[in-house]
Amino acid sequence: MQGFNMGKYIPPEGPNAKRKFDKLRNVIRFEMPFPVWCNNCENIIQQGTRFNAVKKEIGSYYTTKIWSFSLKCHLCSNPIDVHTDPKNTEYIVASGGRRKIEPQDINERPAKAENDEKVPSDAIEALETQLTQQKSEKHNSSVINFIYEKNERLWSDPFVSSQRLRKQFRERKKIEKKQEAKDLSLKNRAALDIDILPPSSSDKDKALLLLDNELGKNKFIRKLDYRRTLMPSSRTFSTFAKFAETSFAKKDPFARKFVPSEKLRSEQRKFPTENLKGEKILEDNSVSLVNYEVSDDEG
Repeated sequence: MQGFNMGKYIPPEGPNAKRKFDKLRNVIRFEMPFPVWCNNCENIIQQGTRFNAVKKEIGSYYTTKIWSFSLKCHLCSNPIDVHTDPKNTEYIVASGGRRKIEPQDINERPAKAENDEKVPSDAIEALETQLTQQKSEKHNSSVINFIYEKNERLWSDPFVSSQRLRKQFRERKKIEKKQEAKDLSLKNRAALDIDILPPSSSDKDKALLLLDNELGKNKFIRKLDYRRTLMPSSRTFSTFAKFAETSFAKKDPFARKFVPSEKLRSEQRKFPTENLKGEKILEDNSVSLVNYEVSDDEG
């Protein structure tokens, strides 16, 4: 038994046609006239790459039609539109990408004069333009003469000039090597794997601010040389400790009771051999723990 639609003719222009022919759709074979960067995948489409592009008219320049070619990137399917430019006789990338500028494109461009766009409308304006050009030419000639005379003066004796330049280069090279050695030692101490840039004025200000926050706002600490506080000498640290104790005691009355006297410090140096109950806690150069808890009866 035949099916429901078997033997039924369906014309191509009918409403149930699967593939309708679009008369406005004009697919052509388009070749990329220059390299183009894709804005989506950031890959380059080389010159001469061919695409199936949709060609349509979008305007006109006088009597010349302006055509648009719509295509898709072969790497990411990003839509790209290329338009014709009859005024400059070239193509432009309207959307979806950007043209890659090459050196030959810059060399082939015609040079434009400075005053091509601005044309004097009357004789007075033309005279003013001429006077301005004369002044600029005079200034440029004076600058060129100054540069020429300076070069003649500096390079009158090539041997002396070369010797002076080599000397400056050697001095600068010594300074750079010394700085590289310092940076390398700092990187080894701090286990850094990055390049150390030269310090700037802002870095110095930030370091001083951090130093002030670290040392506090006391005037006597600010006046001290910070390098002395970092010296490993015990004598330096003991002097600084005594000075800090007396200073803190003068400024803070509550800190006086925490400052040990000289007599108390001398007594603390003597290691006790007996506790309050008379028990020995030092035997054969060894220390034993003693329970100092007071019972309720004793309290």
